[in-house]
Amino acid sequence: MDYREIKEKRVFSLVYMARQLVTAGMIDGENYVLNADMLSSVVEHYVQDLANLKSRYGISGKANSAKVAGLMAGALMRYRPLLPVNGRAGIASNDGNETLAIYHGLAICAIQSDGTINYEEIKKFVNNPKFGEWLDRFKYLLGNRNYTPENLAFVFDTVGSFIFSEVDLEKNGD
Repeated sequence: MDYREIKEKRVFSLVYMARQLVTAGMIDGENYVLNADMLSSVVEHYVQDLANLKSRYGISGKANSAKVAGLMAGALMRYRPLLPVNGRAGIASNDGNETLAIYHGLAICAIQSDGTINYEEIKKFVNNPKFGEWLDRFKYLLGNRNYTPENLAFVFDTVGSFIFSEVDLEKNGD
């Protein structure tokens, strides 16, 4: 199976999201950089995981958005492509990779049938008073606890089903 188009789409989405998070000040762009080699490893690992998941569960078409988000988050945390610039860390507790994994996953879950991201739904979720606590707990899970990419897919499935109710997770995926 040819996954070239999926690889290109995922590289683009990761670079785009990393830039957005740096611009928003949520990732320290002065001291951390998205490493191209590690990014390539993330996407290659994701594509292999996707093929394995489709085979394991008999998925003949696209895997849904939540599965894509979970597999991508797992691959991001495995390879951690945000690295210190010139080998120096600006802060001791950088959580940029966790931030990228979570927000990238949310964006994937918010993709509408026309291919655009439903930013209004993401804003509503992010502006919820309980979002900060949820985000901190999710970052802690990614940075300090054990999980599988399929566990992460379940997290994104739950968020997608309840928060992004206008989006059809089954129709938007890889």
